[in-house]
Amino acid sequence: MYESTDLRFRLADDRVQELLMGEELYGDPALAIRELYQNALDACRYRDARTAYLRATSPGYATPWTGSITFVQGVEGGRAYIECTDDGVGMGERELREVFSHAGMRFADLPEYVEELAKWRSQGIDMHPNSRFGIGVLSYFMIADDIRVTTCRLDREGHPGQRLRVDIAGPGALFRIQDLGRGHGAGTTVRLYLRDPANAPSAKELLRRLLWVSDFRVRAEDVREGADGDPLVWLPGELSEAAPLGTTDPFGGTAVRDHDAAVVETSDRAVWWCGSMGAVLADGLWCGEPYFGAVVNLAGAKAPSLTVDRKRCLSFDVGHVHGVLTRQIPALLGAEGAVLSPEWLTRLMHHTSAELADAVLAQAIDADYQPWGVHHHVGAVAAIGCFAPDTLLFEAQATNSWPTPRRLEDHSRLTEWRVLAWAKAGAYPGVSVTSPDEVLVAQPLDYTLLVPSRWAPQADTPLNISSPRLYNSLQILQSTLTAARDHGITPAAAAQRLQELGFRLHPAITLPDSASPEDIDVLEALDEGLDEPFKAGQAVPPSAVLSIARRLRCRPEEAAARLGAFGMRLPRWFRVPDSLEQEDIAVVRRCGSTATMPLAGVIQAAQSTGRRPSELVTRLEALGGTMPLLSIDIDTVDEVDLRLMSSDLDGSPPWLAVEAPVPWGHVLLAAERLGRRPQAIAERLTGLGFQCTAPSSTVQERRSQDLLILSEHGDSSRPWVDAERVSVSQAILAATRSGLMAEEVIARWRELGVPVPEDLALPSLAHPDDTLLLSRDLDRKEPWLNTGQPVALGHVLTAATMAGRPPHDVRDRLAALGYHLPSATPLPVEAHPADARLLSVPHVTRRIWLTPDQPTTLAHIVHAAATTGLTPPEVAARLVELGFTLPPGVAFDPVPAPRPHRSSGGPV
Repeated sequence: MYESTDLRFRLADDRVQELLMGEELYGDPALAIRELYQNALDACRYRDARTAYLRATSPGYATPWTGSITFVQGVEGGRAYIECTDDGVGMGERELREVFSHAGMRFADLPEYVEELAKWRSQGIDMHPNSRFGIGVLSYFMIADDIRVTTCRLDREGHPGQRLRVDIAGPGALFRIQDLGRGHGAGTTVRLYLRDPANAPSAKELLRRLLWVSDFRVRAEDVREGADGDPLVWLPGELSEAAPLGTTDPFGGTAVRDHDAAVVETSDRAVWWCGSMGAVLADGLWCGEPYFGAVVNLAGAKAPSLTVDRKRCLSFDVGHVHGVLTRQIPALLGAEGAVLSPEWLTRLMHHTSAELADAVLAQAIDADYQPWGVHHHVGAVAAIGCFAPDTLLFEAQATNSWPTPRRLEDHSRLTEWRVLAWAKAGAYPGVSVTSPDEVLVAQPLDYTLLVPSRWAPQADTPLNISSPRLYNSLQILQSTLTAARDHGITPAAAAQRLQELGFRLHPAITLPDSASPEDIDVLEALDEGLDEPFKAGQAVPPSAVLSIARRLRCRPEEAAARLGAFGMRLPRWFRVPDSLEQEDIAVVRRCGSTATMPLAGVIQAAQSTGRRPSELVTRLEALGGTMPLLSIDIDTVDEVDLRLMSSDLDGSPPWLAVEAPVPWGHVLLAAERLGRRPQAIAERLTGLGFQCTAPSSTVQERRSQDLLILSEHGDSSRPWVDAERVSVSQAILAATRSGLMAEEVIARWRELGVPVPEDLALPSLAHPDDTLLLSRDLDRKEPWLNTGQPVALGHVLTAATMAGRPPHDVRDRLAALGYHLPSATPLPVEAHPADARLLSVPHVTRRIWLTPDQPTTLAHIVHAAATTGLTPPEVAARLVELGFTLPPGVAFDPVPAPRPHRSSGGPV
């Protein structure tokens, strides 16, 4: 049974008015000025459409009209005001009563307007209102106490009606309407008497920041005492010279235009290309939608959807924007050098789409666009393509005759590709690419693929290539999916391009058909959960799987399944738990792909979780893992034991290997640091499961030089001398550091249990140059050459130059010290002064010598040529003479035959 009552929802008029005119809804009282402009704009558009219709249907109607809006801020009679005047359609008493005073009512809802609009459209005339009369008018009271409106309506025949003046003393006050007689011209003036002049916004300043394009002439002036008296003027359909290009928030009071902001006009009066951050505008006004590289004014049916306060864009037709920009690419190309560059095009791709950037590049190639290049070097865009980091990969000095790589040890594959592209463009004298079609043309998307989006630069930050790069399959997979997600391409297409660039996914990896945010979340969680770089084809560490489950708040089985969808597998020994316990990640973190947990790992896990080691072993076994058998109670293992088990005696990884004997140097250093006897240290390590055999009892007493001669680098720390490190040179160097004779070093090694070969023979006499020859950096200091590796030809020739000795003499001395050159290395009679640079790759901390087992790179050749003063063909010829192979696919002009050199003993 229901009872009818007179109850219904009602609105509290005063509270609603307070909301509509308060800062809670609009957030910023300065937006009242924006509403003033939008209402004036609609009035002018209304009159423009009515005038166009009268001219089309009434041949005798010829009243001139162009439309204008004027803002003045000043003081009159002691009262501060902001005034907006337009010569638009104006208002009559009906519009004042039914629209202006009626909150939420729009003039577009009036039957008169709907009828008139239908007639306009019959003549091909349309209008799209942008403002909301009523709500916007109430917002005036955010800054004003009183409002005065003076208006005159243009009737449908094009004649001005009665001139009215309306005084409104507040949002709840009655309108006082006064008829001022017949008007001579239509239009409206709205004057706001400011409530708080000291804190009132500047109309001129606000319009400077927010009004970028106007349909009609706009003038803003501040006539207050002490104000900047120069007015701002907007011309119809032109991008304002004051528009703050380069900013992402013109609402900020300090937003100014970039001093070097470049603008390219187009044939579309709603589109401009620019060299910095532009915007998508709504009816010429900033709407919170920055857009790199262009300003696009959307109006009419294509106007963006905005929030109530018009400060933020909810949505806009992205396809339409890309379409109008694509049609205006010829204008961009026509302004040679004004805006378009590789770096600009890369930023455009980052902030818009790969499709638009590709379209620009394709048309640039077709038009052979110039200038195009890096620094002061230019070349054909069809050869170089678009790879903005060229500015970072190549030197900027104007003294270089050709694009010279900055550093060769970083980004080697990337640098070689770019050098080949420049060679294809003919940048290097005497160098040609034999198969130019095989050198990939760089695309804007390439930078995003090689530097994933989470490391990509913002509009106002420099491009970089120092971010994490694609070192393993996980990073390649992450880059593939993020590029696919961000730029609207398929993962397969992104992976194909990466493969062309030399970064191939492991065959075991399975790509999804599309890139979902969930997939990327899983990969990011996996990356964070890994302690070591991931290698596709190997099992995913169990700790990483459990880390994914914890971060994504899913069951471990679900995490394993999501990895399985990528073709990744878990170790066979690992039993995926039904639920994740707090200590699980710590328990399995140090197992890796094997089921065995090192004792040190268990102790560390116990310390981090607060659990007893035996409890963690039980949980480890439940997860499928094991631990080596011990002869001691695991719960008695303490922090001192943890230090003993660490290779650096600091209680942290790396750990001693259980399967290998503990070096006696480790035992001696532990004894010294812990104040214990070496025998006690050895016994404890044995109890902890390590192989540790003490030397004979006759050498239990330590000598002061023992740690020095047992340390490969002579710093009393690891790496320790073992069977692989025993050599004549190591004995000589140990003798130099310890003050012993080399024979005494070898004898002491044998006493300490170091496996010294019986046939190890010392040279008869030491030579003053020995330390020079044996030092890796040819500075007579550590580190020293490794006896297990061949000595680079560059080291031999540079040492010969520094010592003033023939190359064969240096080679023979190194051979006496237990070293050798790579087989079949031709040794010249004499070294050239430039050989050191020709045969080494510059490095931040040391030289890296070229090896003949790999072809040299074109990047190395042009860099060496730039630093030695030789030409690239001369560098190539010398490298061939020294037994090195030139890069494939590259031809060098012949050079005059060098003076014949006799071979020193033939190949070594």
